[in-house]
Amino acid sequence: MVQPLDPKRIPKFVNQLVIPPVYMPTILRQPISGEVIGHAYKIEASEFQQQILPPGFGTTKVFGYSGMIQDPYTGRAVYYKSAPGSTFEAIRGIPVHVQWINNITGPHFLPVDPTLDWANPNSMSVPLPPFPSFPPGFPLAQQPVPIVPHLHGGEHPSYFDGYPDAWFTADGRTGMAFITNTYTFPNVQQPTALWYHDHTMGMTRLNNYAGLTGFYLLRDMNDPIVPFLPSRENEIPLNIQDRSFNTDGSLFYDHMGANPSIHPYVVPEFLETR
Repeated sequence: MVQPLDPKRIPKFVNQLVIPPVYMPTILRQPISGEVIGHAYKIEASEFQQQILPPGFGTTKVFGYSGMIQDPYTGRAVYYKSAPGSTFEAIRGIPVHVQWINNITGPHFLPVDPTLDWANPNSMSVPLPPFPSFPPGFPLAQQPVPIVPHLHGGEHPSYFDGYPDAWFTADGRTGMAFITNTYTFPNVQQPTALWYHDHTMGMTRLNNYAGLTGFYLLRDMNDPIVPFLPSRENEIPLNIQDRSFNTDGSLFYDHMGANPSIHPYVVPEFLETR
């Protein structure tokens, strides 16, 4: 039987610190002058197993992002998936166009609570107690899995902001605020370190915990402070996530809510991120 893993059993400072790879864009150019006018990406969200704990422990089921990166060892373009996802390297003044694709075709492996105001792609009625335990929970709430990416701190039109009700599923269902799954980020704001993450109504806590996050670094080589900053080989982006695990390597999530007679699966340790 799977049991929560005592964190004291996890050896510390064993894994090499991971620096996420960088997505490779398709360069868009002005036809006559050849001037770069944009960077285009196709990024997929999917479910897979990943080694997060040190060797000797089992792999962890995650939701992650994938796309083309440049292999740091061979220099070749390769398809790569990870949780957290790879990093966007954006340049101030050059728009980024991202086509987000939902390839999560199975049920959610964390308990979706349909007593909340949530995406609800199957238009479920709000259930009344007594509530079933998880698993199985509510099958109509577990599948399909809706997602909607959000660039946290980005300055762009609202329809590219990943509004919580602009979600979409792998089988084509969409939320009431959905307009498009291809976003344009103009990158006219000051250079900064941003992050992207899932933003789905009533499920942000689950999809982020499952792994749908990543970095978005906006650079400006004309910024006068650049010479005083560490060079890229000395940059270490840190994505700090508070997670607990089970003895088989899977993510631990308390299946009993803090107030189970009202919201059966919501616990205060897992709050919505906005």
